[in-house]
Amino acid sequence: MNPKGQAAMEHWQKHLPERYAKLQDPIGFFTRLGEEAAARYMAIRDADLAGLNPNDGTISWAEWPDRVAQAHQKAMEIVDREMIYLAPEDLPED
Repeated sequence: MNPKGQAAMEHWQKHLPERYAKLQDPIGFFTRLGEEAAARYMAIRDADLAGLNPNDGTISWAEWPDRVAQAHQKAMEIVDREMIYLAPEDLPED
């Protein structure tokens, strides 16, 4: 299981215990989720960097590291929000 799958599993155990309890194979589920998250991260990041190449002049070498960092941050935020750190289950009212 990759780090994203592990993070999702820990999050579900703490914040989504009912959903977690319904999983028949949590290890398999979170292993696959981690792999899907990694693939989604790469797709988002690569799409943001598509067409930019410091070797052909579409972007300067000085700007390239910043664009890579921006693409990385954006992809991480989307994957974390949509796949890893889902909103907690509603807490019962007292």
